[in-house]
Amino acid sequence: MSNLPIYPRWASSTVQLQNNQYISFGDNSNIGGFSSFTLEAWVCLSHTDIQNTVYVFDKSYYVDNQQQTEYSLYIDKGILKFKKDNHTFYSDFNPIKEYKWQYVAATFDKIKGILSLYCDGILLLEEFGISFTPKTLPADLWTGATRNSSNQPINSFYKGLIRSVMVWNICRSGAEIMSDSMNTGTDFFHISDLTSTDPSTNPDYVCTRVSPVLAVDFATLPPIDISGVPNSISLMNGALYIFYIPSTSFDGHNTNQAKYISANTKAYHIYRETSFTIDGWFLSTQNTDKQTIISCGNGEQEYIVKLASMNDGNVLIASRGSDSLSSNKKLKLNTYYHFALSYNYIEDTPEKSTLSLFVNGNLCSLIFANSEINTQIGVDLVIGAANNSVGRTGDYFYGNIQNINFWNISHDEAQVRQWMYNQAIDDDALISAFDLSVYPAVDTANQVPLNFYAHFTEQQLPVSPDDIIWDAPMPINATYLSQKKVEITGNEQTIITEMKVQPEIFSEEHKQAIYKGVKKWIGPVMSTESFKLKFDIAFEQAKQIMDKDPRLKKVITRIDQNGITKLIYHGRHKDHLILSTTTGLLSDCTLWWIGFVTHLTVGFLEALGLFPSVEGTAEKVYLKIVGNNAARTALVDLTKGTITVDNSIGFFGVLNSQKILWTIVKILLAALGWWALAKVIAIIIGIVTGLEVAALLAGFIIWAAQLILLTLNYNGSCGSSGPPPTKIK
Repeated sequence: MSNLPIYPRWASSTVQLQNNQYISFGDNSNIGGFSSFTLEAWVCLSHTDIQNTVYVFDKSYYVDNQQQTEYSLYIDKGILKFKKDNHTFYSDFNPIKEYKWQYVAATFDKIKGILSLYCDGILLLEEFGISFTPKTLPADLWTGATRNSSNQPINSFYKGLIRSVMVWNICRSGAEIMSDSMNTGTDFFHISDLTSTDPSTNPDYVCTRVSPVLAVDFATLPPIDISGVPNSISLMNGALYIFYIPSTSFDGHNTNQAKYISANTKAYHIYRETSFTIDGWFLSTQNTDKQTIISCGNGEQEYIVKLASMNDGNVLIASRGSDSLSSNKKLKLNTYYHFALSYNYIEDTPEKSTLSLFVNGNLCSLIFANSEINTQIGVDLVIGAANNSVGRTGDYFYGNIQNINFWNISHDEAQVRQWMYNQAIDDDALISAFDLSVYPAVDTANQVPLNFYAHFTEQQLPVSPDDIIWDAPMPINATYLSQKKVEITGNEQTIITEMKVQPEIFSEEHKQAIYKGVKKWIGPVMSTESFKLKFDIAFEQAKQIMDKDPRLKKVITRIDQNGITKLIYHGRHKDHLILSTTTGLLSDCTLWWIGFVTHLTVGFLEALGLFPSVEGTAEKVYLKIVGNNAARTALVDLTKGTITVDNSIGFFGVLNSQKILWTIVKILLAALGWWALAKVIAIIIGIVTGLEVAALLAGFIIWAAQLILLTLNYNGSCGSSGPPPTKIK
């Protein structure tokens, strides 16, 4: 049996459609005859698709040479359109881009007569006064094709990638669509409690099913319909599953188009006494000497990792100063490998310091190494090339690189294997985490975009989507770990002050305070009349949800039992144990602030429709926020005034400006893949600037109301003096 290949941490399967290929889901009666409905899919279109008309969903049929359309969601020259019967709906806005994963959706609410189109969770079109007659056609549901008059597939074939599809026999709310566009994993197909119409007051809206009638994620092999409905899944005319590995392509064989990444900070440089580890995933497409993966130095390199030609493959060579070693094993072309170069400086016996090279987590070579280093402060670290003695780049890389990490400690074999498939959240040893699986590429450890440069001109080079192999958000191999165990310890002292008296939740005073604040945000992009209607519905919706779930009015429950103090957070979806500590170890003040910060952050993400990882994260998030002076001040200021949606969301603007938002979101959304995290951050920033609030109002109103309830539960020993100083154990 031959050895199975290993794949990078970010990799998944998807369906590729070419030529006349499409997918059929059969004609089960459950996927037709809808009164209200929702259609959703992850799509990635090719350049050809963007110039033509392609079908994401099609359930149509010809009767007496007349086409009848039960429902059809398609993309016409980059514009998302929906067709039913002889009615076609679309927005003039062109949201669909080539070579980019995007989430498209269409919803129809029969009771309200509203048809909506979405892209990436953002509302594109909302048509009122629409009326459809439910019908069931004897036609299979297709993805990737439509029919001719003989009910056979014709042109307008989809030529691109399909990641997942969902069909519902209910109308999903705007908040749920946004949630669906971000969530992955086991909660991807969850129905939140924010339905567009309350079934208890509108019996006609009650559905026989409360889950999708079709739900297929092609990232899971073999693909199954997790809706529980016995739908078939048939890949027609040779459609294939492909294993999709996001990364950036380096075109080293074409010198005139060769590109590289250049970055400079003192932290990238090493000295004779510097321990370090450099690791990452790469794939080489050429059997050529001197292909550089990463380097630092002009001519004489501080360190370099490169490939050398060996028969029909390559060998990995790595150096630290004049110390050099080789993998001694041929690496196949067009195959992903993980490398790690680790230097362990031993202060007491420098002559016993070691340089190690690992491939796929296995130690390939180890030498004693302690040569002098020509540290060249001011010279850039380069990915995909190396500088010569006069600082000109050459020795370009041929292939793809997914990521490279730079650590200021030495990793042994166990640590190398740990970080092959995991990413540190908040580790002081991680100097940089170059992520080349997203566009634009970014150093996620420092939240700094990476700049590509062109050969010869040395000018910054715009990288087109053609250079990026994309993937949709997914949970596979996307676990985020931290090397540090963080605990809060000690009874801290704080000044006792009074916190502002808040209005009674859902009172007229409370309603007007929230409306006034949010209207300032959304006013420029939505008419007053339209916003007022949406706000009134959302406010009443939020009140009904909290009235029906008594847990939400408790927010935090404290239990002191058998010498242990526990804090239980009552989240939107379930209860979470957020802290368990020895009774008396932490002051009442500290416990209260931990609970407040937990709801401020976790509740915000739950209002987005996400499912944060709460257990074991409260202390880390608390310390991250109160350890930053600006964030701590903003936290205190929040409690000094009336707590509303807008000033609570404004707190996240401070987190973003202080560059700790990314870390906090990573801690709390450990189950999401890297691209989903980037999307969440983008949406949060959009919300902070007032662009995304309308569809999520009810969830945010609940969130702000719970913050008020927490201040009412404040027992007098804490206040606007702010969270107490803490110690890290």
